[in-house]
Amino acid sequence: MKTHYSCAELATLQLSGLPATPQGWKNLVQRESWPYAEEKSRGRGGLKRLYTPSEAVLKQIRRQETLAAPAAGVTAPHTEPMPRGSTEIGRLGHPLRQARGR
Repeated sequence: MKTHYSCAELATLQLSGLPATPQGWKNLVQRESWPYAEEKSRGRGGLKRLYTPSEAVLKQIRRQETLAAPAAGVTAPHTEPMPRGSTEIGRLGHPLRQARGR
């Protein structure tokens, strides 16, 4: 499980009662002086800050991850791809063409 998050990652989690934008998170982590680690990245200055969330925020993240975990294991039924050059659509015709009687 992750222990450090960027402000953009925290914003995408959409945690209730917390900021929904990266800028909102930047303000919060600075105001509360969250500890962080810097990681090399592309773009502005070449460094990205990964913050260690407070215990309360971390608890909310874990709760959200456990709720999302069962949905992640659900897969769509396997379907066979149509063979290349198949005339299935051509044979059946376009739905609009069928409606017009062509």
